[in-house]
Amino acid sequence: MVRERTALPRLAGGYGSALGFGVGVLTTTAAVAAGAAGAPLLGLTALAVAVFAVSAVTTLPGAVLTAAQCWGLHAGFVLGRAGAIAVDGPAARAAAVLLAAALLGTGLGRLWNGLAPARPAPPAPGSRFPERLPAPRTASPPGPVAAAAAPLVPDAVVPVSGEPGTGTATTPSPARS
Repeated sequence: MVRERTALPRLAGGYGSALGFGVGVLTTTAAVAAGAAGAPLLGLTALAVAVFAVSAVTTLPGAVLTAAQCWGLHAGFVLGRAGAIAVDGPAARAAAVLLAAALLGTGLGRLWNGLAPARPAPPAPGSRFPERLPAPRTASPPGPVAAAAAPLVPDAVVPVSGEPGTGTATTPSPARS
């Protein structure tokens, strides 16, 4: 069974940044609870994966903002303590890793969307006139054979005997002669 590839949704910069901040807070909390304060590489790896994933569904500004926020969380709660941001060699390397994850995630998201089949955009919410779609094409216009094969149906039928609506006997309506 072949599955159709679908395009990833793209969140605008502000929404992508907000999503990245929430994911970053959850990831940092989980990493610190798992012992990342003693092993900063664990926290950096977890945040790099989170930045990569969020960056795949947001725009470049949203991805860069996500990387910056996650760097602040990493430098403040994994490398530093109690939110005091450590600005040193490991923090600079963490910034480079998170920025690279953001750029790679954005690139992968754009590549994926470039490979997905183009679909027409849905009409805007509240729009009264949806986009016009082209009429479907037929193989050939109906010819004299198709017109001759059409059944002859009277315009209206009126019950003659029996109860109305039983259809026991019908005759064409004289009103449409």
